[in-house]
Amino acid sequence: MNTTTTVRLLKAHQEDFEWYPTTDEIIDDLWKDIFTSIVKKNDVSSRYCERTKMQVVKDSWYHNQEKYRAMHVKSFLDIGTGDGRILNKKSVSYNGDEYQVKIDSRMGVEKATQLANNLIAQGVWMLGRDYMNMTLIDKSFDVVFSNPPYSIFEPWCEKIVREVDST
Repeated sequence: MNTTTTVRLLKAHQEDFEWYPTTDEIIDDLWKDIFTSIVKKNDVSSRYCERTKMQVVKDSWYHNQEKYRAMHVKSFLDIGTGDGRILNKKSVSYNGDEYQVKIDSRMGVEKATQLANNLIAQGVWMLGRDYMNMTLIDKSFDVVFSNPPYSIFEPWCEKIVREVDST
């Protein structure tokens, strides 16, 4: 579903809660940052980071003449998941190479029922619908991302810093 169609759907159901889709550039930069935090400047063939429990596989293997590389994240929480474009990212280019993105546990928090139902159908585990009235301090995640609503940007971000257990 494209952005215009999604906005129309949300407005028709009175669920346009300042939904602003995260751009492809932001998503690519996020994954590049995740990659860099794992591999840093080391030129290693594969590295597992105990602190973040994430793995980047830099070595190559071949299947049907195609070269595959992968970034593997155990658990990823997107607060204000929207249409799931971050959790559904399949690959990212980094330093001229294409890396497949693998997330074992895709989790989200989304207020709009229409979007949340679509996410559930895509296999995203919804932790809740109303982020400001839920508790995250008793859960742990490898990666947490949020594109906060502008009208409550500061309290939203303060809650993330205060409650989220993530490296």
